[in-house]
Amino acid sequence: MDIYVAYQLEGYLRDAGLENVIKIQFDHGYGAKSKDPEQADVSAELLVECFRSLDQKIGRRCPVFSEHKAIPADINFTADGIPGVARNAKEFHAFLDALEVEIRTYGYQPKLNFVYGRKSL
Repeated sequence: MDIYVAYQLEGYLRDAGLENVIKIQFDHGYGAKSKDPEQADVSAELLVECFRSLDQKIGRRCPVFSEHKAIPADINFTADGIPGVARNAKEFHAFLDALEVEIRTYGYQPKLNFVYGRKSL
C-alpha cells in the first residue's frame, strides 16, 4: 500500500485514459480543529480509535513497512516495536491515549483529496 497514493491519483487516472481529471483538496479538522464544536471530542476519539487494533502488529515483522522506501530496511519491527512510538502494545495504547488528548486540545487537520475523471466514449 502506498501512503502517498492520494498525490498520485491524478496521474494514475490520466494514464488509465480518463479525461477531465480533477482534484479537489480540502482541510478536514479533527478535535479542536473541527468545524462543528459538537464533533470535536467525537472526531478526536474516532481518529485515534481506528488505530487501536494495530497493537496486534507490534512484535511481528511487517514487510509492508520494512520494504517501504521511507523506512530503513534494517529496522526490525519484531525487536523495536514501532520505532520512536512504542516498543510494545501497552506503550502503543499509552501513545494513542496521549494523542487523543493532543487532538482534543490542539486539533489535527489533514488534507483530504477527491480525484475524479471522465472515461472517454
